[in-house]
Amino acid sequence: MEGIIEKSSSNHKLVLDNYCKLIICHEEILSRIVKCFIDEAKHLTLNEIERLIKEKKSFHHLDKENFIPYSGKNEL
Repeated sequence: MEGIIEKSSSNHKLVLDNYCKLIICHEEILSRIVKCFIDEAKHLTLNEIERLIKEKKSFHHLDKENFIPYSGKNEL
């Protein structure tokens, strides 16, 4: 029984992770997050940030994907 609970808990985390990725992939939402939390983007407008995201430009503080544990992996 304990294995089933662990597996369903892990699946729940994967589902939440996938929902978060679906939400964040929208430039409108991501640009608002970037503006609030990334110091080097605070002076930019939301439209400027969206344009940078669409052009696949990066901010120094957003270029830390390898720093985040389990980033891009489906295993916990």
